[in-house]
Amino acid sequence: MAQSKKLKDPNRTIGLPSLAESRMIRKRALVLGRVRFREAAPQFWLWTAVLFLAFGVVYWHYSERELARQKNDVMAKQRAIARELAPRLEPLRAQVEGWVQELAGDWNDVVVDETLDVEKLSKSDGIYLRLMLPDAKSAERIEEAARTSLHDGFTSCLFVRQEKRDATQGTKCFSPSQCADGELCNEWGVCSAPSQPFNLRLMYNAMRILSPAWTDELHEATSDYQVRVFERDLEKVTKTDVFIGLEMVTRARYFTVLLDEVPEQGVTPVPGGEDAGVLGRPELRIQGQDHRVRVGIWDLTKREVVLRAAFDAGADFVPMGRMKAASQRSLDAQQRQVNNCGIAADLRYLVAKREEARSRPEQNGDSSESAPSSSASSGTASSGTAAPSALVPKAQ
Repeated sequence: MAQSKKLKDPNRTIGLPSLAESRMIRKRALVLGRVRFREAAPQFWLWTAVLFLAFGVVYWHYSERELARQKNDVMAKQRAIARELAPRLEPLRAQVEGWVQELAGDWNDVVVDETLDVEKLSKSDGIYLRLMLPDAKSAERIEEAARTSLHDGFTSCLFVRQEKRDATQGTKCFSPSQCADGELCNEWGVCSAPSQPFNLRLMYNAMRILSPAWTDELHEATSDYQVRVFERDLEKVTKTDVFIGLEMVTRARYFTVLLDEVPEQGVTPVPGGEDAGVLGRPELRIQGQDHRVRVGIWDLTKREVVLRAAFDAGADFVPMGRMKAASQRSLDAQQRQVNNCGIAADLRYLVAKREEARSRPEQNGDSSESAPSSSASSGTASSGTAAPSALVPKAQ
């Protein structure tokens, strides 16, 4: 029992007392930094530094060469796409941008071509663009504004949807990469073909990879991860946007553009001065106001204008029943749709009156009958009585 207590005594010294004292002194010297370790030869540290430096240079050279190889592979794919895409989309881009700037300029006549058939137009494949008048002054601003251009009440009321497929039914998706070639992931999260008319922003999406900015950003990539991002972007554009862009060139018959003039009172501010997200964009808020809209339609096969006019957009919208209790956001959206649909109705009325005016002299047996004085005084290009809202734009 006494021996067990002796073994458990924490103050008991193990071994010779002199050795224990020596260990304590050395431990104390190590803590206080008074012990000098044996120095290595200077040549050892010199060769160590040389080896690390040589390894760093070799690794840097290898990584840079590998990064350059990856960039060249991506650029080779980009050049292959450019050879197929640029000769077909560049002429279309230059043509439509010129027409948009022409519509945004000064003109003093309303044009309604006698060959224009609204019913044929509404069922034909086409290209659509809508933007504010100040954004139509240069090609750069047109491209920037086109990226946010969407279908609206004008396209819904003028164009007839040819596809019978329900846009809410189909393969579920979160991005276009999950859809088949030529399909987009729509706002319902379903893979579907782009609806008619084609939105011009699809063409700009396809041509984005051909821009100098895209190439410069690729050359400035500093890691293989960044290069892989550009490679995946190229694959996505090739699978979806390029396919649709080429389809747009081959199928589209008409190009329709709407330019919203800014009202004299300016654009209605967002309620409360807060950012309302998508609905906070001025190009959408202006559509809910009374303002003038320039409309131009060109025949892409003949490359000539078939309609050019300006309309007063502004319709009375009176909510009924339960809609009176709807949120202001819903009421504003419906007012915007009513205004846009009214533009399409006025366009149909204008074309119908011109057709009626052209057929009237033949019915009276007098083909030399002049246009009504109201049309002549307004400087219209075609004979006949214009719709009440068909206007000549003010000088800008």
